Amino acid sequence: MTISDSHKISNLQLSRLEAGCTPLKARRRVLEEGQIIHMPVSGTSRLVLERAWQHITEVFGAEPRQAHKRLKRPEFLRCVSEAKQVILQDQELRNLLLEILCSTFNSRPGIRFDPPRLRVVPPWQSLLPEPLAPEEEEEEEEEEGAYQPVSRSTLAEAGLLPLFSTHRDTFYANPQSQINIWLALHDVGPQDSFRFYPQYFHEPVANDSHLFNYDIWKKDVGFGKSQSNHAEGKKALYPQALDEAALKNPAAFSLKEGEAIAFAAAHLHGTNPHCCQSTRFSLDMRAVEIEDLQPGGLQAPNRDNKSQGSSLQDYLKLED
Repeated sequence: MTISDSHKISNLQLSRLEAGCTPLKARRRVLEEGQIIHMPVSGTSRLVLERAWQHITEVFGAEPRQAHKRLKRPEFLRCVSEAKQVILQDQELRNLLLEILCSTFNSRPGIRFDPPRLRVVPPWQSLLPEPLAPEEEEEEEEEEGAYQPVSRSTLAEAGLLPLFSTHRDTFYANPQSQINIWLALHDVGPQDSFRFYPQYFHEPVANDSHLFNYDIWKKDVGFGKSQSNHAEGKKALYPQALDEAALKNPAAFSLKEGEAIAFAAAHLHGTNPHCCQSTRFSLDMRAVEIEDLQPGGLQAPNRDNKSQGSSLQDYLKLED
């Protein structure tokens, strides 16, 4: 499940916030200390699950996690795009996720946020131009849930490496004060979650973020188009760590349905090209507290980000 050719993925240590922790202290834990916070299932997250799965099922049909097996690749990608737009425009779902964020990290008047994003990650083989032969599919099913490392060279040859690259979200001109919340829509384990490199929160890595310009990205790529661009043979800059094979100590996590993690946008991380037979569905939302953008405000350390522009121009206020 890892695209590292030389390092084994370990289990990520998640932190918990004590009862009564104020939003300011919670943000300090995430932004200054680099803690990755475990957020348990709540009544609100159960409502998120119910609403999200209703949308996903309406678009993909019954058993959405198996849709990549019965839909041809262009149709599957069309469903991905449609489902992302439905989630993006759901005001009630947005309010539920804002409730989770504001109850833990943000003041409602001061929050600026990017609307909820649906993430859809099928087994990496289903993204190849040609589907697997029936006998190969059967062989994969026998290995369900097992760790099956995918080499960088294999992904590069298939043109899929950018989808699984290691990066900081700040490489995409996200604010250094940004906190991400990532909510599992079903149980996930290390094999189908994503990997972090916690030690590099405080250490620089060689990267090409200096080539990234947010205004150009928004025009040419934008959210939700990466898989479609690959399907159409389009190229775009995906800023990433340049010597990924040399990165040490990757760690991945497990969550139950409805649980979430919160982490700084400055954390180095990347999606695992999983070999499970089910597509992964998750939701994430990104938020910034306005006071953290002021001089002396809370920020994650900027060790190596040189991206140009700012995604903050497109973030919303609570009343929007």
